Order: sequence, then structure tokens, then C-alpha cells
Amino acid sequence: MIKNPFIEKFKSKSDTELEKVAMDSKSYVFDARYAAITLLKDRNYDSDIINQVEKEYENLVKAQQTKTEDLKEQDQRLIRRIRQIPIKKQENMVLKMEMNYK
Repeated sequence: MIKNPFIEKFKSKSDTELEKVAMDSKSYVFDARYAAITLLKDRNYDSDIINQVEKEYENLVKAQQTKTEDLKEQDQRLIRRIRQIPIKKQENMVLKMEMNYK
């Protein structure tokens, strides 16, 4: 994960406050929740919420990887289709269009 700006903001919070942040997915963005569990782990705090947020992080990473792979495959299909377009016919079409405009 890229440097999380919430870590500095949350360093002064107590373990209980950090646990509340980590559990509150409606009020806090994921990066804030992840920063909270990172700090809790650094403090050797034991809580089930740490495992839950880490699992959520893994799912987000997998979803992003899948999306990236799908986009790459879509690009490859598009490239293959473009390569199948006969060039000669395109030239004839351009010539015909130019002749119609004159």
C-alpha cells in the first residue's frame, strides 16, 4: 500500500479509538481504517477487526488485479480486431469518399 496519510493523524489516538475507526466502514474510508489496524498491529494489539480489515484489503487487491487483467484482455481483443481489418479495402473507401467530394 502507498504511504498512508492517516497513520500520522491517528498516532495520538488510543487503542480503543483506533479499533472504533477500523470497525466503522460507514464513516471512514478504507485507507483510514487500514491505518488504524496498522497502528494497532504496531502496538501489538490483539483484535478480530485487524483480521477482518486485512481480509477486506486482500479482496480489494484481488478485485483490482482482476480488473487490470480484464482491461488488458479487452485491449488485446481490440488490437486483434483492428489488425484483422483489411488495409486495401480501407484505401478504396478513402478514394471513393474523396471522389464523391470532388
